[in-house]
Amino acid sequence: MSLESVLRCPPRKLRTFSLSRIDDVRVKGETHRERMSPEQIRKKIASTFGIFITDEGRRVVTVKLRFAAALAAYIGTVVFHPDQEAKTLEDGRLEVSFPSTINRELIGEVMRFIDGVEVVEPKELRDEVRAIVKQAAARL
Repeated sequence: MSLESVLRCPPRKLRTFSLSRIDDVRVKGETHRERMSPEQIRKKIASTFGIFITDEGRRVVTVKLRFAAALAAYIGTVVFHPDQEAKTLEDGRLEVSFPSTINRELIGEVMRFIDGVEVVEPKELRDEVRAIVKQAAARL
C-alpha cells in the first residue's frame, strides 16, 4: 500500500497507520495540514482501539475480556488501550477492560488469543467472534 493511496482515503480525515503497511513514499509537493491541537489528537487516539483510527462514527463501548491463567502473565504486559484496567481473578485468570468500538482490529486481537480468551462484554463483540469461529470451523 502506498502512502499516497492511504492518505487519499478518506480525504480530510484524521488517520493513523501502521508503518509496516506502507511500502512506497514519494513527495509530490502537495501539503495537507489538519488544524488540530495536540490535545484534540490525544483525545482522538485515546478513544480508539490500538493504534488505528478506522471506525469513526461507531459507538464506543466497554470491552471486557477474560484470559486463561496460562496467558495471564503475558497479557498483563500487553497494552490494548491506554485506559485499560486489569485485575487478576481468584482462579488466576486475568480480566482486562477498556473502551473501544467494535472493529476489525479488535476482533483480530481477540482471535489471536481465541483458545484462551472469553469475551465477557459487549454481547455484539461476543456474537461477532462466535460467528467467525463457526464459519472457520465449517471450512475445516
